[in-house]
Amino acid sequence: MAADRFRARFPLWLGGLWAFALALRAVYLYEVSDSPLWLVVMGDARSYDTWARALTAGDWLGQEVFYQAPLYPYFIGAVYATLGDGPWTLRVVQCVLGATGCVLLAIAGARLATRRIGLTAGLLLAVYPPAIFFDGLIQKTTLTSFFLCALLAVTAGLATRPASLRRWCVAGALTGLLSLVRENALVLAVLAPIWIVIGFRRERRINRIAWIVAFAAGVAAMLAPVAARNGLVGGEWHLTTSQFGPNFFIGNYAEADGLYTPLLPERGDPLFERTDAISLAEEDLGRKLTPREVSRYWTREAIGDIGSDPSGWVALLFRKLWLACNAMEIIDTEDQYTYAEYSWLLSSLMSVWHMGVLLPLAMFGAVLLSPRRTWRRRLAWPCFVIVGYTASVLLFFVLGRYRFPLVPPLMLFAAAGLWQAFRLAKQRSIQVGSRVNHRRGMLHSTMPRLTAALALAAVVAVPANIFPYPVERAMAVTRENLGEHMYAVGYPPEIAIAEYDRAIALTPDNTVLRANYARILWDLERRDEAREQLEIAVRDAPDDGAALVELGLMLRDLDDFEASASRLREAVEASPDVPEPCYHLAVTLLKWSDRIGAAAAADAVSQGLASAERAGEIAADLDRVRDFRMEAAALLRRCLSLNPDSEAAHAALGSTLAKLGEATDAAAEFGEAAELAPAGSARQARHLHMQRRLIGPPTARRSVPQTFRRRNSP
Repeated sequence: MAADRFRARFPLWLGGLWAFALALRAVYLYEVSDSPLWLVVMGDARSYDTWARALTAGDWLGQEVFYQAPLYPYFIGAVYATLGDGPWTLRVVQCVLGATGCVLLAIAGARLATRRIGLTAGLLLAVYPPAIFFDGLIQKTTLTSFFLCALLAVTAGLATRPASLRRWCVAGALTGLLSLVRENALVLAVLAPIWIVIGFRRERRINRIAWIVAFAAGVAAMLAPVAARNGLVGGEWHLTTSQFGPNFFIGNYAEADGLYTPLLPERGDPLFERTDAISLAEEDLGRKLTPREVSRYWTREAIGDIGSDPSGWVALLFRKLWLACNAMEIIDTEDQYTYAEYSWLLSSLMSVWHMGVLLPLAMFGAVLLSPRRTWRRRLAWPCFVIVGYTASVLLFFVLGRYRFPLVPPLMLFAAAGLWQAFRLAKQRSIQVGSRVNHRRGMLHSTMPRLTAALALAAVVAVPANIFPYPVERAMAVTRENLGEHMYAVGYPPEIAIAEYDRAIALTPDNTVLRANYARILWDLERRDEAREQLEIAVRDAPDDGAALVELGLMLRDLDDFEASASRLREAVEASPDVPEPCYHLAVTLLKWSDRIGAAAAADAVSQGLASAERAGEIAADLDRVRDFRMEAAALLRRCLSLNPDSEAAHAALGSTLAKLGEATDAAAEFGEAAELAPAGSARQARHLHMQRRLIGPPTARRSVPQTFRRRNSP
């Protein structure tokens, strides 16, 4: 009778769950609305906001192949166009979606197991701190969670009644929408047909084929317009975006650590991601590249690094798995630990409910679930989602918001584990090998199974609760990003400086942070404070080449050339394979000694070059420092003595000599560069053109045998 009443009131329970989840999020928004983070839009959020405002201005088609997943900016644009663009509007809409996602997860749990388990799963998601945090942030995680919970609800119904082609089509459409928010969710479009084939193998083959076709039609209906749009404006067909290659490289290159690292230092802003990926690839290949070619270039580079050290890559995968299962929420631009300083609700929930608790509880529940065949089919899809999506995360790199789609399916198993623990607590005695009484036939437990469940939960809990780095480091990054953004957009300098001071108080040994802070202080004409910050950084990390360079440049601007040269020499010694310290030392010596130290400068630069490939860039910089082209030529000749087969150095020397009026020698250098370039390439044609333009037809020097060519010019 009680069960019947509960079944009849289940919709009311769902309504109560929705109201409770929304109320929690409203309280959180109210608490953080007084923080300095409330009105600041930075990182990916700034990119999405700028994109959305361009959409509302009428640019709904765009100009290039999508580089970032497009659905969330279009969603923001629709909200801005219909409801306004105030700081509350988008966040309130996201909180409504977040609360609705909790209800959808409860429906999925009710269809897969029992209504109590479903409501428990929805409640667990409602109070999950990262879910509340992301619902109040301008990030696409809320939309990802909503579509995934909807997909779980639909597929849970299909697990018991799979005959509806319309529902299979809806499931495919939700998968397509999810892929337009989070590209690696495309893995679910591959796994769903496998689930149909394996999980419904007792069904007629024609039925399974029809379901796969209906699911594929739903996916195609969502992705086809995006692919067509990419082909129309960009000339290439991409299902979603063209950033697979750069992201794959960041997650798997030789020095990857499983976290996000920009392709160029201090260029982690989304504004630079695409341009840096294109420019670096084009610079290496020496020609213009299409988006697909750029992606393939970075993919090949990553595969090359993986092939050179396969055992190291396997170790990297295990590290990324640890990061994906860790209790810590890996920061991107803003972290929830800083927001928790302004929210009692978030701070309280974070202390007891996080991935370090969720994952062991989910493992406990998964082991205790009934192994009967009917349950295998019902629970197969959540398992496919967990395993498949985890694999897709490990393919790239780990951030808290990237791994969040694992949370809803884990909640289902965690809710089952809680209910099973509750039932076991009600049992006064458990006999070895005996089954727990369960009138509904949903769960059973034996002592060996219970022991195994507890052991697995304990094994998972230990590494999951060991943080990869201190929380203070994440909070310092948020404070630094906040201070940098405030300074850039014109907030009073004192506010930006206060955020930097908070960041340094959190991580006083962060030399990069101090160097960045020093730049701000220097721009504000607070030069003594800037110098003090850099001297502290150098004292704490005497081998930090970046801090030494910054300090050397500041001393040079103060006309303290002797101290500047001393610091830059230390930077050269600390980073012997990095050319920038050598270049700055060269310029400092030239300015200080008025060309007396030119030879020493050129020598210092050449010694710092691991190869001569960047000689052209440094020589061009020397060209722009007054009229130091003679020094540039000396530098390039020194580089060629170290690496005589450098096409780039020969071409750069030819260009420098041409500017100096030495046409014959310039043409000879272009001839050398042409012979070193691949036959028939654009670079070879360019070198030959420069040679002919300077002195006419190819000179006799090009016919000199290889063994007699000049290789060690002074």
